[in-house]
Amino acid sequence: MTDAPSPESAEAEVDLPKVGWDGNSYWDGATNEDGTAKKYTGWVVDDHEGEGLQRYWIENGEKVTNRVFEIGDGTFGYALSSWVLRGHLPVGGLVYLADNDGNLAGGAVGGWVVSDDFGQGLQRYWIDAEEHAAVVGYDDGSEGAGNWAHYTTSEGYVLRGGADITSSSAEDDGMFYANNDGRLHTSGWLVTSAFGQGLQRYWFEGGKVASVGVHKTGASSWTYTTTEGYVLRGHLPVGGLVYLADNDGNLAGGAVGGWVVSDDFGQGLQRYWIDAEEHAAVVGYDDGSEGAGNWAHYTTSEGYVLRGRRSMASGYLLADNEGKVATVNGESGFLISSKYGDGIQRYFLKKVDGVYYALTGHIEHMGSHYYGLVDSGYVLRGKLRYGNGMLLADNDGVLAWTEGWLVTDKYDGSTQRYRIDGAPGNGLMGAHIGFFTLGSNDYYGREDEGYLVTGLYIAPSGKVYYGDNDGVLTTIPLSQVAINLWNRIKNVSSATQYLIAVDCENCHTVVFQGSAGNWTPIFDWLCGVGLPQYNNGQGTIRGEWTIGGDNSYCNWTDDPDFSEWGDPYTWQTTYFAKDDIKWYTNFCLDLGFHSTIGWDGGYSDPSQIGKKISHGCIRLLEENAKWIYYNAGYGTKVVTV
Repeated sequence: MTDAPSPESAEAEVDLPKVGWDGNSYWDGATNEDGTAKKYTGWVVDDHEGEGLQRYWIENGEKVTNRVFEIGDGTFGYALSSWVLRGHLPVGGLVYLADNDGNLAGGAVGGWVVSDDFGQGLQRYWIDAEEHAAVVGYDDGSEGAGNWAHYTTSEGYVLRGGADITSSSAEDDGMFYANNDGRLHTSGWLVTSAFGQGLQRYWFEGGKVASVGVHKTGASSWTYTTTEGYVLRGHLPVGGLVYLADNDGNLAGGAVGGWVVSDDFGQGLQRYWIDAEEHAAVVGYDDGSEGAGNWAHYTTSEGYVLRGRRSMASGYLLADNEGKVATVNGESGFLISSKYGDGIQRYFLKKVDGVYYALTGHIEHMGSHYYGLVDSGYVLRGKLRYGNGMLLADNDGVLAWTEGWLVTDKYDGSTQRYRIDGAPGNGLMGAHIGFFTLGSNDYYGREDEGYLVTGLYIAPSGKVYYGDNDGVLTTIPLSQVAINLWNRIKNVSSATQYLIAVDCENCHTVVFQGSAGNWTPIFDWLCGVGLPQYNNGQGTIRGEWTIGGDNSYCNWTDDPDFSEWGDPYTWQTTYFAKDDIKWYTNFCLDLGFHSTIGWDGGYSDPSQIGKKISHGCIRLLEENAKWIYYNAGYGTKVVTV
């Protein structure tokens, strides 16, 4: 038989927990009817962790951590690893938002919240009712009463304005734009500066800026989204295509493509062929076989079709002002045209891989030889310095090719002598230039013209050559003084066919005939010049003058005392009546050319020339002064050195 319990054991003491915190447990001291500790559920606000006054949520005596908890009356909170959240906290793809009492935004139903309670200033938030948090990323607005398409940022509030967002999720990655209510621009055109790219035009699809590439914007309109996000306005090469768009972002050519002539694309007025499928210009040669109204053309890397000429690996492509590429009948042949920007020229075209090119370099055709100019594509007509020689081509472009002597007026308008051989090199024939010897004779081919030197010539080296009428080099029949003067005046211009040069130190007067760059000395005379005590030590003044100009004391006179014939308004023949000289020709102030002063033997006193003797005028033997008087008319250049 079992003994009955004693009254003392039935009244044993209950073991109660510590009032307050014991680790993560909390008891407020309340007990049940049986005297056991009543488990506490509710708020605790204290600073027991030494982190300032904080708020904690207790469920059944234990502190809630790291989760959402329900407070009651449609309110929720979020417990951190220690106390309850007040402010905002990103957790994975969510952002929890709580006020200063720890109540999560949105309560039980979620939806739009506009508040500055969460430490981020006044912002707009969309709270998911199930998560009790803002869900980061794109939301199309299809769920939730009052919702609209929006984008929740990683801070929890919705985007307002523009942002280029990088995300591992394709749906959340891209450029988004929302108004001040957070409502996303989901489709169509938007013109804005909100993306920090200046005022630009954007095309939206699926809630964000359309992806890079071509997009249809209307029944017959397309646009191109660039890598920067905004649509193209102008021109853009992409691979073998060039996209072209006007200032509204509409791609050229619309739905049908074809020819477009426009200055809308930042390249001036140009012509373009737009491929209807690509909605772009396709770089390269197009034989014109496809597309209504098309013709053979070449689209450049800039997008517009070639007009003029362009150097290619196989030669020059030629196209007229409409972009039509030049062709000839058959596989090759000549084309004479002024359509390609060089005036009327002759081109030799050859078909290479289905395309006609103007050839450059040596061309052999039907037994004749030609040369296509490397820098222009048309056939040489005239002369071209090449290697160690000079190429010569007639007006049809035919090169002088037969080795030997060639005497012709084809290349200079006057008869000249050339030596044709292989001097140019690279298998070409042409005029031999520079010094060379054939048989017992020496010759010199002019570097600038190709023909043989006849008469006086100073080579680029400074060496002087003189050739007879056959080009055979001989002894120079001029004084060194005359040669020096010729070198000084060779590029000086004169209004007449003559130029007179005076060396005032060596007392020579040399007369040249021709023109600037082509003067030939025809007379070399000794003369008398000014004594050094006159004209500020120069004797005869130095410089460039003209007969009858430069304030000269004119050759005309109305005083019969100065005329040999005694008639007014005839040529003056004397300097002053008292001086007794003849054939006076004035070039500056009262200075001029005239005969020696009269003496018993006449007006050609040899003792008055070859020295400094005058007041500044230039004394010559009478026949020389007379030649100048009758031949060197007004405007003849006089150079005194």
